Amino acid sequence: MAMAMELADKLLLVLQSYSLPVWAMIISGLFVAVSLSLSIYLLLNHLSAYKNPEEQKFLVGVVLMVPIYAIESYKRLLSLDPG
Repeated sequence: MAMAMELADKLLLVLQSYSLPVWAMIISGLFVAVSLSLSIYLLLNHLSAYKNPEEQKFLVGVVLMVPIYAIESYKRLLSLDPG
């Protein structure tokens, strides 16, 4: 029990040493990486089986919206003044 309390105290000290914008940047950066990797995977699957161009070109456009929006949002988050 004492070890768990000691670990909780150390974790609290680490969390208090970072400000909220730093945590937001770290978490959003991870989600940007996940969205980019999943979008690339989905795009490669669509483009490797490109059998219906009239329909799939719109699907590719919709899939591309996710990483573009994620990158733009992350850039905006990085440009915020933390003060």
